[in-house]
Amino acid sequence: MIAYVQPGLAAVLGVAYLATGGAVAWSLYRKDPSPAVVAGALVAWPVFLPLLGAPPARPRLGGPLQGRIHEVFGALERTLADPVAAGVPWDADVGGLRDALLASDARLGLADRLLAETGGDAGLREARERAASAIGGVLDEVVQLRLQIGLAALAGDEGAIRAHLAALLARVRALDEVTRIHG
Repeated sequence: MIAYVQPGLAAVLGVAYLATGGAVAWSLYRKDPSPAVVAGALVAWPVFLPLLGAPPARPRLGGPLQGRIHEVFGALERTLADPVAAGVPWDADVGGLRDALLASDARLGLADRLLAETGGDAGLREARERAASAIGGVLDEVVQLRLQIGLAALAGDEGAIRAHLAALLARVRALDEVTRIHG
């Protein structure tokens, strides 16, 4: 059974739907989401209604080593993307390692902001220096891991890479625990 709708009623309902979509899109635009979300709200506004009540996302502030972390891991990803390194086992551990370092670096950034605002104390300053040194050490090890991947591509020693990556993950997890407790 096909229902017949009068053309005038269909036009009114269509305009009402688009006007509601425009109101939802305008409300989302004021919250400053991405342009894709705003454009999507014009057409599919019922899907975007939950976003209206959501608090605006707070930007996560990075730490002082964020640039170096992205640089080192970008180089590692380029190395792993090389077709010659296709047989090298790395799984998703590299992403977890980067995320853990970025989280530790963000806490380092908080310590830096606190030290800048308050002058800090010797304990915070020492803990900050230890954490920065540990993050720098892990980044140096990631550079060594890249070289080891090159060796594995030549010699086929993939077990050493797995062991090195597992040791790095354990080291970063320990760093994460220490900075959570003392940071």
